[in-house]
Amino acid sequence: MTIVEFADFECPYCAKQHKVLHELLKRYPKRLRLVFKHSPQSFHKNALAAANAGAYANSQGRFWAFAQRAFIHQSGLNSKSLSAHIAATGLNGEKAVSAIERQGFSKQIAIDQADAAASGAIGTPHLFINGRKIAGFRNESVLSAIIEEEIKKANVLLSQGISANKLYKKIIEAGKKRQT
Repeated sequence: MTIVEFADFECPYCAKQHKVLHELLKRYPKRLRLVFKHSPQSFHKNALAAANAGAYANSQGRFWAFAQRAFIHQSGLNSKSLSAHIAATGLNGEKAVSAIERQGFSKQIAIDQADAAASGAIGTPHLFINGRKIAGFRNESVLSAIIEEEIKKANVLLSQGISANKLYKKIIEAGKKRQT
C-alpha cells in the first residue's frame, strides 16, 4: 500500500493530515509506505524555502524528522528558524541555509509540482492511496476505510496470481481513474 502525499509545510490542513498519516503508519506498519511530494503554494510566504529545507534534510536522510518539526512550528518557517529546525534534526543548519538561499533543490521541487499538476492535485493536501485520489484533509477513520478497501483489492489481485512485485503497478493502472 503506497500513499503519495502532496503537501505544503505552511498549510494548516497539511499539518493535520501529517498527524493522521503517521497514526496510520503506526496502525499499518508493514502495509503502508508514505511518499512525500513538495507542493509549496505560492500564497504561503515561506513555503518554497521550507520545501528547499525539507529537500535538503531528505538529501541527508533526515526528512521525516524535519517534516515533523516544520509541521509543528508552521508559524516560524523563515530562513533563520528553518536553520534551527534543521539543526534540531542533527544536521548542519548553515549548510541548510545555503541550500535554501540558493534554492539548491528547485529542480526536485519543480518535478514534484509538475507531478501534482499532471495528476490534478491542485491545492494541498492531496493524497493518492494506491493511485486513488483524495483531495483535501481526511480524518483517520475515513482514510482507514479507504486503506481497508485497497487492501481487499490487492488481496484479490494476489489471489488471481498477480505477483507481489507487479502488484503496485497493476493497482495504480486502475487507480488513476478513481477519485474520492
